[in-house]
Order: sequence, then C-alpha cells, then structure tokens
Amino acid sequence: MKIIVLPFFLLTLCGVVCAQEKIEFVDEKIGCLDLRKITNQMIISSQEDYEKLKNFISPHPDCNTYAWPIFDFNERVLIGLLVNASGCSEPEYFKSVSKLNKEITFSIKVKEKGICRPLYQKMFWITIAKHKNVTINFKVETI
Repeated sequence: MKIIVLPFFLLTLCGVVCAQEKIEFVDEKIGCLDLRKITNQMIISSQEDYEKLKNFISPHPDCNTYAWPIFDFNERVLIGLLVNASGCSEPEYFKSVSKLNKEITFSIKVKEKGICRPLYQKMFWITIAKHKNVTINFKVETI
C-alpha cells in the first residue's frame, strides 16, 4: 500500500507544481512618478490607462521634459508593483512571473540587509505578452 501512495502523492504534487508555467517578461523603466500618489499594484493594458498614469508625474523640475516610454498595448500589458523594505543597505530583489491555470502572478522576493533604515521604496515595472481571460496577481515575499 505504501508503494502505491507515494507515486500517487508525487503525481498529485507534480500536477500542481509542474503545471505552473514561467512567463517571460521585460523589465521596463518608468521614471518621474510621484510614488505617494499611485497605487502599489498596477495593471495597464491600454493606451488610455497609460495616459491616466501620466497624471501622477512628479513635481520635480527634471520631470518637465521627461520622455515617456512607448508600449504596444495591442501585444503587451504593463504591470507595476511598488515594494517597501528596510535595511542597512539597499535590499536585493528577485522577480518572477508565472502562470497557473488562468492566473498570472508577478512575484518579487526581497532580501533585506539589516534593520537600520525603515524604508526603501522601489517601483518595479515589467511588460508581459497579453493573455486572454486571465487574472493578474501580485506577491511580495521577504526572504
């Protein structure tokens, strides 16, 4: 009986883990945003939504002539995740995107370095290929 249970358990575990698919993503740079005014999780799938993001431009003088990146929203989705961490020096960040069934998860693991400073804040932007009928989730984990 034990011999039958173990392969069944492994097959069930593989059914959950093996079905998870890594999704390719491109790191994007979007500067000059006032991070105090935007939400910490953003999904931008149209030019109209992207134009709304521009309303949150920083009042810094250098941002008056900021050249916004161009995206093809027919093919790609822009995803943003604001991460807060602490540390004595800037944390390390490890990004991944995976898909399981009809859910895509943008995950960031944060490796903090001590507790000297209460707040390191960083906005991560990526683009992924558009997928139909999926939900996009966010996950931040401190390691």
